[in-house]
Amino acid sequence: ADKLQVSQAPNADPSASSLEFRAAGQTRVDGQTFSATAHELDYVQGKGQLTLKGAGPNSGDGHNDAVLYYQPQPGGPQNELRAGTISYWPATNQTKIDKARTFQVLDVGQPLAPPTNRNLPRQSQR
Repeated sequence: ADKLQVSQAPNADPSASSLEFRAAGQTRVDGQTFSATAHELDYVQGKGQLTLKGAGPNSGDGHNDAVLYYQPQPGGPQNELRAGTISYWPATNQTKIDKARTFQVLDVGQPLAPPTNRNLPRQSQR
């Protein structure tokens, strides 16, 4: 990353606090079951939320995307999600996307929750 900022956010419980990380430039983060690359990366510990953003107004065009790789089983194939913006909650494997580009699923051992895209109309529940 070209720039890294770490801050401590206040919490309703004074004995607990939440760290927030923001990186800009060519960023990469690695977890136990996922890795991600993006132009901008934000992580809010209190929410357990990782937000990945592609580069500039062309994010979502396939060349400047944020990319999330998810591997349900160690040594197994990687699933891949490309979009302009990806919000990911590692604890629940939930995703929210904007300007989706591709979503490749090769292994559904512990599947990602279906991505939501705020540009799509909501479907009614039956």
